[in-house]
Amino acid sequence: MCNDQTKQCAPPTATDAKRNNGESDVDCGGATAPKCAIGKACRDGADCYGGFCPTGACVAPTHEDGAKKCRRK
Repeated sequence: MCNDQTKQCAPPTATDAKRNNGESDVDCGGATAPKCAIGKACRDGADCYGGFCPTGACVAPTHEDGAKKCRRK
């Protein structure tokens, strides 16, 4: 992120409201940002709080999808 007046750029962070620095969605996922919430983009389950990324978006695991980390209702 760069300042137009000073022409100085700050390094990307996990709180800069941008998808950068290896994040899978804005300020989440990847090696340095927090895990993503349900509905956010992901590359694999490690990007998600629920640990489940079957189609490129974090979802809540269920008993029907075969996920091992599901909540009982």
